[in-house]
Amino acid sequence: MTAVLCAFVCLPARAEGRDWRFGVQGSLGAASGDLKDTTRGNPSLDLGGFAQRPVREDDQVRFRLDGLFFSAAHRTGTGSTAGVAWTRRLDTRVQGWSLGAEYLFGHPFGLARLRAGGGVAAVRWTVDSTSTLDIPGAGTVVEASRPA
Repeated sequence: MTAVLCAFVCLPARAEGRDWRFGVQGSLGAASGDLKDTTRGNPSLDLGGFAQRPVREDDQVRFRLDGLFFSAAHRTGTGSTAGVAWTRRLDTRVQGWSLGAEYLFGHPFGLARLRAGGGVAAVRWTVDSTSTLDIPGAGTVVEASRPA
């Protein structure tokens, strides 16, 4: 869908001689819900880039690629089963990539610095986790889940 929208909007841009504008953005974010549990509530860093061009009057189309990166979360727990003590460590790293396109209407309600619009995006989340179970005298078991 994004590729079709890009082709539809990009081809007329060369014929009309309209200028493309490029930019980068960054932000800090906070997780909520299940994601907050997985990342232990650590803040995230969002970095991205975009390309946009006017399509008519003050309206614009923007294509963007964003990466959302959470710092690694580490959890350690201890316990015993049948009189045998154990220690478990869980390391988790979460990140997301987003590719999207937006149509922005220029100056809604007569406000010069405001834009409103809508768009579509595809988001791919990855969770990389490693669980280490250490049982003194018996050894260590490591299970890893790596994104493909």
